[in-house]
Amino acid sequence: MTHLVFLGGKGGVGKTTLSCAISYQLAARGRRTLLVSTDPAHSVGDVLDMEIGPAPRRVVDNLYAMELDLEKIALEKGSRVKNIAVKILPPDVYEAFSKYVDAVVKGPGVDEYTLIEKILDFAKSEFNYVVFDTAPIGHTFKLLQLPDLLKSWLDMLRRQRLSYVKLSKNVAKLKGEDYRGDPLLEFLEETAKKIDAVTQVLKNPSRTSFFLVANPEKVVLDETLRFIERLTEIGIPLKGVIMNKYRHPTNPKVRRLVEKISPLIIAYVHEDEDEIYGVEKISKIGGALTSVINRLTTLS
Repeated sequence: MTHLVFLGGKGGVGKTTLSCAISYQLAARGRRTLLVSTDPAHSVGDVLDMEIGPAPRRVVDNLYAMELDLEKIALEKGSRVKNIAVKILPPDVYEAFSKYVDAVVKGPGVDEYTLIEKILDFAKSEFNYVVFDTAPIGHTFKLLQLPDLLKSWLDMLRRQRLSYVKLSKNVAKLKGEDYRGDPLLEFLEETAKKIDAVTQVLKNPSRTSFFLVANPEKVVLDETLRFIERLTEIGIPLKGVIMNKYRHPTNPKVRRLVEKISPLIIAYVHEDEDEIYGVEKISKIGGALTSVINRLTTLS
């Protein structure tokens, strides 16, 4: 069973570097691991110092990496929806519907929705672990909120469509015809099942681990504390905070914030003057992440 690992945090805290390092250490322990970049500003390839694309590429033994092209995936999804609609809608209605779908798949929030569906695919994959290098914290929170929002929206659409289906069945019965089903209702019900499945995976601590990455800086720590509260509100279990680029804080406010978060800190990665890139340098971070890897590998 695949275990999902998310690293969230404010932009610039070092999520990508730590995602690469955690993935490397899991692979080094013999766990088949896939590292997935979901940040539109992909930098996994830069950190690994190799070309990474939309298909999994082998990095070292047991470790593969990919950068999701969410825009392309959304467009493909839109095409599938239109292929269903063209079979059941009158031509004039379909033309308007098609334009609406084209606008939606290029609109705000589509990346998060597309990723929600992909998460379910990854949860059923052949890998022991899938590690996500996420977009900055605001986008990540929208992603985690989305399943609950989609569930309400889909329930409304299904109720509306069920009314139409009931009427269609009655009309078919009066005409003495067989009712041939409703592809759009089937699509809505299939999508609702996927969303329910994703929700169950994300909120199950034996299937998903969420870590926050922070730096000893006031703005970062303030946002980290807010995000900890938000995760609790939406029922996503937090496995711990990784304090990256750590140096002993001299600012009293920063020191107090670090102390406030300290019960949740499971690893300190000290600041390194050298730029970290390439598999060899990534592998050397492992010692600081032992507690994270131990926590994850006890789950498999």
